[in-house]
Amino acid sequence: MRLLWYTEFSLPNQPHAAQGKFDLSNWVFDDKHTITLNGEWDFYPGTFISPGTTVSDTFSVANSTIVPGTYNDTSPGANFGTYRLQVQLPKSNTSYGIHIPQIKSAYRFYVNGKLLYASGSPDETAIRTISKVVPYTGNFTVDQSTMDIIIHVSNFHYHNKGGIIESIKFGSQSAVINEVHFSENMQLLVAIILLLHMLYIIILLFVGHRKKELFYFAGIICFALIVTLLDDDRMMLRWLPINFEWAIRMRIIGYSALSYCLVLCTKHLLRVNNFKKFISGFSIFFYSYITATLFFPLAWLDYSSKILSIFMFSAILLVPIISRQAVRTGQEAAISILLAGVAVSFNMVFSGLFKSWMNQDLPFYPIDLIVAFVVFASFWFVRFTKTAIRAEKQAEVLKKVDKQKDEFLANTSHELRNPLHAIINMTQSIIVRRSSKLDAPDHEDLKLIAKIGQRMSHLLDDLIDISLLKDRRLTLDTTSVSLPAIAKVVVHMLNYMTANRNVQLRNEIPDSLPNVAADENRLTQIIFNLVHNALKFTKEGHVSLHAEIVNEIAHIHIIDTGIGIHEEMQQRIFSPYEQADSSITSQGSGLGLGLSICKNLVELHGGTLELRSVMGEGSVFTFTLPLASATKALDNIKILDDSIVPSGQHAMIGNMESAGSSENMHEIDRIIGSVLLVDDDAINLKVIKSLIELDNYKVIAVTNAEDALREVSHNQWDLVITDVMMPEMSGYELTERIREKFTIFELPILLLTARIRPEDIHTGFLAGANDYLSKPVEMLELQSRIRALIHFKQSVDEQLRMEAAWLQAQIQPHFLFNTINSIVSLSVIDSDRMIKLLEAFGDYLKGSFNSNNLERLVPLSHELDLLRAYLYIEQERFGERLEVEWNLADDLNVKLPPLTIQPLAENAIRHGILKRARGGKLTISAMKEQDYVQFVIQDNGIGMDDKTRSSLFDGRKKAGTSGVGITNTDRRLNKIYGQGLTIQSIPGEGTTVSFIVPR
Repeated sequence: MRLLWYTEFSLPNQPHAAQGKFDLSNWVFDDKHTITLNGEWDFYPGTFISPGTTVSDTFSVANSTIVPGTYNDTSPGANFGTYRLQVQLPKSNTSYGIHIPQIKSAYRFYVNGKLLYASGSPDETAIRTISKVVPYTGNFTVDQSTMDIIIHVSNFHYHNKGGIIESIKFGSQSAVINEVHFSENMQLLVAIILLLHMLYIIILLFVGHRKKELFYFAGIICFALIVTLLDDDRMMLRWLPINFEWAIRMRIIGYSALSYCLVLCTKHLLRVNNFKKFISGFSIFFYSYITATLFFPLAWLDYSSKILSIFMFSAILLVPIISRQAVRTGQEAAISILLAGVAVSFNMVFSGLFKSWMNQDLPFYPIDLIVAFVVFASFWFVRFTKTAIRAEKQAEVLKKVDKQKDEFLANTSHELRNPLHAIINMTQSIIVRRSSKLDAPDHEDLKLIAKIGQRMSHLLDDLIDISLLKDRRLTLDTTSVSLPAIAKVVVHMLNYMTANRNVQLRNEIPDSLPNVAADENRLTQIIFNLVHNALKFTKEGHVSLHAEIVNEIAHIHIIDTGIGIHEEMQQRIFSPYEQADSSITSQGSGLGLGLSICKNLVELHGGTLELRSVMGEGSVFTFTLPLASATKALDNIKILDDSIVPSGQHAMIGNMESAGSSENMHEIDRIIGSVLLVDDDAINLKVIKSLIELDNYKVIAVTNAEDALREVSHNQWDLVITDVMMPEMSGYELTERIREKFTIFELPILLLTARIRPEDIHTGFLAGANDYLSKPVEMLELQSRIRALIHFKQSVDEQLRMEAAWLQAQIQPHFLFNTINSIVSLSVIDSDRMIKLLEAFGDYLKGSFNSNNLERLVPLSHELDLLRAYLYIEQERFGERLEVEWNLADDLNVKLPPLTIQPLAENAIRHGILKRARGGKLTISAMKEQDYVQFVIQDNGIGMDDKTRSSLFDGRKKAGTSGVGITNTDRRLNKIYGQGLTIQSIPGEGTTVSFIVPR
C-alpha cells in the first residue's frame, strides 16, 4: 500500500550521513517536511551499550550498518545489539518529533540517555525476549545541540530480517504528526469504505441473495480490512491485544485469504468453468498453506515468506487469465471485474511484496483499493438493475406462458379423457362378461385397473376444473340437493381408504337436514376432495362429517384427527398446486389442486371455506352453503353400487375389496425368498406385491415404517423394498434405522422413488440402500433387481455358514490318528475308558458333520455337546497336561451361532496350553447378565503379543490356515449381534476370549 511517486527521497538540501553521525546543524525544520535518518549507523552486535557510556573508552565499533537494512547481513549470528547515531542539531531546547515504523523484533529507544519508548522487551536471550512490532510516534525536547540516539534491539524470531528495516522519520513535532496522521487517516478511510461495502452485502444476504460469489466478495472485504489495519501503521495492533506471533500469522492468513477469495470471486462472478484443475490446485495450496500457518512454529513462518509471494503472484496471474476468458466469451461485465482485480492485485504487490523485497519506504495510499471496491459495487448495482428489468420482462412472458400452460393442460386433459374412459369401460366390460371364467387373482387385478383408471380420471377432472375456474368459464347447475345423501355417496366411495388402517370414516350428518341450493355434481366433488384429503393425512383416529344450520345457512364440517397443518401453510393451503407437505414424508400424492378447487367451487355457490388446525391434533374444514326451498332433491340422487356414480361424476370409486383378495390366490408352489414391502399407497402396494409374487417370493406388505421396523425386528427377511415418500418416516430414515442393526450384506434394501436426481440417489446410498428403482417401475427390471439382491444376501449367509461347517468338518489327520491310537491303547489297558472314548469320538464326529451346523442359530446344548465330546477326547489324550474347568450358570436358555465355542476352545488348547511342556488349564465360563449371557474361554498357555493377536482377525486368511476359524466366528457374531470376539492376551501368562449373546 505504497506510492511510487512520493518525493520523500528528493527533498532539497538533503543532508549527508557519515558513519555514526548525522549533521542537521544547517537544516531548516518546517511543519511540512520530515527527513529520514537513513545512513550508516554505528552497530555493536552482541551487547547492549548503556546510554551515556563513552564508547571510545570501553567499546570499539564492530561495524557499521546501513539503515534501513538488516543487521544480520553484516553480522551473522548476532541476535541482539545496539544501534547508535549522533545527530547535530541547529539549536537546543527545541521540540522534535520522531516516527519509528518498525524495528524487528523488540527494541528500546533512548535519546540523550532517556528512555522514550520500548516495543516489547529486548534481551540477550530468546527466553526473556518479548517480541512486539508496533509503530511508535512521539515527541521530545532536546536541550543541547547534539542528539545521541541509542536503540537496543534483539531478534530471535526473524532469521532473515532484523533491526531497523524501515526509515525512521525525524522532524518538527507538527511535521511528524501530520505525516503519520495523514497515513492513518487514509487507512481509516479505506476501512470505512470497506465496512460500507460489507453493510450492503449483509443487506443482500438478508433479502435472500446467497450466491457463492457474494460470500467470496465478503471474504475479499473482510481480509482486505484485516491486512489494511495490520500493515503499514498497524493500527489493529494498537487497538487489540494481539501478540507478536499471532500478528504475523494473521497477516499471512489475511494476504493469502484475500488472494484466494479474489480468484474464486472472479471465477464465480464471470461464471467461467474452465481452469478447474488450476483452481483445484490453487485451493489445495491455499488450505495447506493456511493450515501450516496456523500450526507450524513461528520460525517456519519466517522462511515461508517466499511461499506467500508465490501464492499472491499466482492469484495476480489467475485473475486476468480468468477475466480474459470471460471477455472472449462476450461477458459484458468481464472488463470491470478485470479492472477491479488488477487494482486489488496492484495493492497486494506493492503492499505485501514490493515493500518486503525492495525495502522501499513508501507511504500508505488508498487509491487502488477504493477504485477496486467502487468497481465491484458498480458491478453489483448494474447487475441487480439489469436483473430487475429482465425480471419485469420475464414476468410478462410468464403470464403468457402461464395462460398457454393452462390451455395446454385443459386441452391435454380433454384429449386423455376419451382413451382413459375407453380403458375403464373395456375393463369393466371384461369383468362383467368373463366374470365366471376369470381366476380370482385376474378378477382382482382387472378391478384394480379400473380403480386406477378412475383415479386418473379424477386427476384429469381437477386439471380441467382449475383451468375453467381461472378463466371463469365454469357454470353451476344449481338445484335443491340433499346433503345427507351426498355425504353417504362420498363415504361409500372413500371407505376403501380405511381398510387395514386404524381410522374410522363417520357420516354424522342427520337425515333430517334441510336441502341446500347447490350443483349436485360439484357438491359431491367438494365433499369428496375434503374427505379424501383428511383421510390421506390421518394416521389414526377418525374423519367425521357434521352439519348444522345457523341463520338459514348450512355449515358443513369435515373433522379429522390427523397431523394438522402448520400455521404458515394455512395461509396458502388454498392456492393452486400447494400441498400441506410436499416433502418426502408426505402422507399422500397429488397435484395440490383439490383444496383450491374446493374453495373456488364453494365461493361460486355463494359460501365460504375456512380452516382451523392444530399441529399434531387435527384439522377442521368448514364450508357454508345457502339452504334451498322445501323441494326434496332425493330423487336426483341415484342408488349406488360398486360401479355406478352420480350423474356426470367422474370421481374415483373404490372400496378396495382387494384387501382380502390374497385369500383367493393360487397356492404358491415354492418360496425362494422373503420380501418385506413398505408403501403408504395401498394401490401401489398391491400392484408391486402382485408383481413380486409372480416369482414365488413370500411377500408381506405394510403401509408404514413403524410396522416395517417391527417386522424386521421379529422376523428374518431376504429383502426390504420401501418407498421413499412415506408419512411420518421417509424411506431414507427407515433405511438408516434398519442399518443400525443390519449391514448391507445382512439385509439388502431396495428404494422405490419418483425422485431420481443425483442428490436424491446419493442420499439413498448414504442412508445405506443397496439399490434403487424409479417409479413407475418396469416389471422385468423390478424382478431382475429383486432376484439379484436376494441371491446376493443368501449367498453371503450361505458362504459364512458353509465356511464354518467346512472348517469343522476338516478334522486334522493327526487328531484322527492320535485319537484312534488312544482308543487302541485303552483297549489293552482299560476297556471301560476305551468305550467312553469311542462314544465321545462318535459324538464328536456326529456333531462335526451335523446338518444343524448350517443353521443360523442353534441351542446352547447342541454347541456344548460337541464341546464336551472334543474336550473329553483331548483330556484322554493328554492326561494331566490338560485340565478343564466349567463355570456355567443355570438355565442358560439361549441360542447362538453353531460352531462358536468349540473352535475357540480348540485354538486355546492347540496354540496356548499344549505349547507348554507341563500343559495348563482351560476354563469355560458362561455368566448371565441382565440382558445377555457372556461366554469366556480362558487358558493359561503361552499367550501372544499384540501383532499376533491382531493377525487373528485378518479377513484375507484362506480356509485351512491358522486363525481362520476365529475370523469366521468373529464375523458371524458381528453379523448377528453387532459385536464380535474380545481377545485379551499376555505373553507367557495366557489368553482370554469372550463374547456376548443377547438373552
